[in-house]
Amino acid sequence: MSQESIADTIKFRAGPVKEGPTELDSVHLDGLNSSELGRKELPQLLRRAMTNDDEIPIYERYSAGDLSEGAGRSR
Repeated sequence: MSQESIADTIKFRAGPVKEGPTELDSVHLDGLNSSELGRKELPQLLRRAMTNDDEIPIYERYSAGDLSEGAGRSR
């Protein structure tokens, strides 16, 4: 099991969503790497959640220098 609880790194209220990674962390041989999980899965979730209407304001913020290239390429 990892030293830091997965539930402590997920900062929103979603009981079942927190419970799943916590249980996986407890049974996974080397624990669950929350950083790797976030790097791999969160961008995919953001891409799925973004609509076409979201793309223009995000591009405009990127063009104005308000977003990093990585955030601007979220679609």
